[in-house]
Amino acid sequence: MVNPEHVTMANPEHVRRLWRGANAWNRWRQQNPHELPNLEGVYITNVEPQYPEVDPGVPEDLTTFDLSSSNLRRANLTGVRLWEANLQEADLTEATLCFANLKQQRNFIFPNFTRPINLSEANLTRANLRMACFDRAILKRANLQEADLWNASFRFANFERADVTGATLTYADLWNAKLQETILCNANLSQAELSYADLSEANLSCANLSQAIFYAANLTQAIFDRANLNNANLSRTQALRTNFTGAVFTGACLENWNILNSATRVDNIDCLYVYLNTNNQNRIPCGRNFARGEFTQLLQLIIAPERLQQLLRDLEQGNLIATEEEQQAFLQGFIPPEIAENFMKELEERGIPIGRIIQFIRNPLVPVLIKIILALLNNR
Repeated sequence: MVNPEHVTMANPEHVRRLWRGANAWNRWRQQNPHELPNLEGVYITNVEPQYPEVDPGVPEDLTTFDLSSSNLRRANLTGVRLWEANLQEADLTEATLCFANLKQQRNFIFPNFTRPINLSEANLTRANLRMACFDRAILKRANLQEADLWNASFRFANFERADVTGATLTYADLWNAKLQETILCNANLSQAELSYADLSEANLSCANLSQAIFYAANLTQAIFDRANLNNANLSRTQALRTNFTGAVFTGACLENWNILNSATRVDNIDCLYVYLNTNNQNRIPCGRNFARGEFTQLLQLIIAPERLQQLLRDLEQGNLIATEEEQQAFLQGFIPPEIAENFMKELEERGIPIGRIIQFIRNPLVPVLIKIILALLNNR
């Protein structure tokens, strides 16, 4: 309930209306659509009612309250239940919602008819949401810059186009969350759970993703520029047309991940070793670390067959005529022989099936074709 002793800057009349319960509050909001609630600095607890003004039926939380467009700056909502509340476009800057429960409440009469909490376009800048439950919450275009979401739960939550720049999401649970086009630059998601999450076109530049779990996540067209993916689990992820430029991959698990796309960027990756299986199994390389740039070259070899096919299609459509410079390319190899041999030896020693890659490397025409095609493209 509202504690009057802690109210600061709030409109006293608006605070009193909260005491009357959700039905009276929502009715007042409908009758006064242009009056925006000012609850700045309000202090709400989930303890038993202590004030005679409160009717016996008044809820001990803010379940079903329409708080859209409300001023809740620096409000303290620790432990408050907010099931099915509407916080769309509310200002929760520097508010405290530790242990708050925003989880969608199950409707036992109509189990398929429930409403998730709506925080679309809400301002949660620097808000304290540690260990809060936001399962299935709608956070479209919300502002969570520098918010503290440590160990918070966002299962099935919708963050589409939200701004989470610089936020703390360590240990956060984002299982199956929608994060399309979400901005997560400089965010801390170390040890976060992101399995099955949709991060397509999300921006995670310079984010800390160490030990994060991305199992079966969709990373298509996402930006991981200079991101820290040390010991991250990227098993079964889709990373088509994804930008990993300058990312750190040491200790990452790459079991069955999919990067076979010519538009996937793997330049200047920093990596000493990776694992091809979960639980730190099947380390590559075995008994040593990658030399500088070696892991990038390895990934480029994996991507090369698809890239070569695309270049050949472009060449065929362009109907270009080889020049003397392009003919000179026959004398040079595109893939350094020592890199190719070390790569094949490493995989063969570990008994890993590499038929497609070996055929690609050993085909004497491949380096010639790539060199000619690159020369052609440079002269366009």
